[in-house]
Amino acid sequence: AVRNARLQRERSRLAAAEAAASARAAEREQAARVLEVVADGIFLVDHNGTVVLWNHAAEVITGVGGDAARGRAIADVISDWELLAKRIPVAEEAAGAPPETLPINVNGRQLWLSFVAVRNADGIVFAFRDLTGERRLDEEKRDLIATMSHELRTPLAAIYGAAQTLLRTDVDFRTDQVR
Repeated sequence: AVRNARLQRERSRLAAAEAAASARAAEREQAARVLEVVADGIFLVDHNGTVVLWNHAAEVITGVGGDAARGRAIADVISDWELLAKRIPVAEEAAGAPPETLPINVNGRQLWLSFVAVRNADGIVFAFRDLTGERRLDEEKRDLIATMSHELRTPLAAIYGAAQTLLRTDVDFRTDQVR
């Protein structure tokens, strides 16, 4: 009876451990599915500087495939990484990570990416969003405003000069000249 009770306790303990392991595996599987559908690029760099995780959005944004990135040094995947890494603040917890927008060159393309980095036990998790389109739109808007300002300044200068002339008190203008 004692032996059966011990076996029953051991079976219960093993069942609980198996259920916990199954729950952890399901949670990891769900996290992996979420990482694949999120629109932000996410990659994990271990303590040696090797890319461990490279999600689908990182592939789409950078044009670097996950198989080409995983297992390689991040400096080999992103050529200017040594300079970029110094400019990206790494937070110790997710809530404290301020975003940093930087230009990067990947495969001959210049991209403007907004990075957030968080340190964890496995290394550093980098999340980034592509702001290249927004940056280009802002530049075009600035150019348009500068062009319009320049084009309006020329005719306004003539009008302003004529108005200043009409306001002179040392000259008497005839009514038809003023009109």
